[in-house]
Amino acid sequence: MNVAVLCDFDGTITDDDVAQLIFDRFGSHIWWDIENRFRRGEISCKNALISEFSTVRASRQEIESFIRNYVQMNATFNHFAEACRGRNVNMAIVSDGLDFYINLILRDIDIGGIKLYCNKAVFEDNKVRISFPYVNPDCDKCGNCKKLHLKRLKDKGNYIIYVGDGYSDMCVAKEADFVVAKSHLLDFCRTKKITCEPFRDFSEVEALVKKKLDELEQGQTVEASHLTG
Repeated sequence: MNVAVLCDFDGTITDDDVAQLIFDRFGSHIWWDIENRFRRGEISCKNALISEFSTVRASRQEIESFIRNYVQMNATFNHFAEACRGRNVNMAIVSDGLDFYINLILRDIDIGGIKLYCNKAVFEDNKVRISFPYVNPDCDKCGNCKKLHLKRLKDKGNYIIYVGDGYSDMCVAKEADFVVAKSHLLDFCRTKKITCEPFRDFSEVEALVKKKLDELEQGQTVEASHLTG
């Protein structure tokens, strides 16, 4: 069985939500009003992101310098990524954040070979314009429809492990085969009775994924023995 890991970025791979740090530093205080409207379900994730980034006034260089100084990766993520490679597990980052800061962080810590699906940023006159290459036209709630990436992989026969923490992870968590969650996503899964495992860092994710891979491989071995017995 082929296994794929889909992993959120902001607040999952990073210790903090990078976009929210950017809004706090370079945006207007009204971004929290926008965020709260989104959390109450009054506006979509996509429209919230557009409105929140519209308050930002800074150059790309200023924001990247800020990110390098203040954003922390989960220190155990690198080892987890290497462990996935070692078990031939396909891994991709699926984020409703922006490409410029995700690529910057991954490049700075020298992580390569991980597919990235996220929204795109263009800087114009100290403003950020966003494009959405992975929006679902039948839904339009999220800028990056994570369920589309999951469905594409499932249609190819992959068993899907999802790792996340936030609001944009809730739809895809309903469709994943195995969910590892923290923060808002963990609360959501428990409320909706979605089977999941909690985590604090990627050493715990690695242990949970290893256990699941071993179970899947053992199940295939047992099935094969029944077929040949």
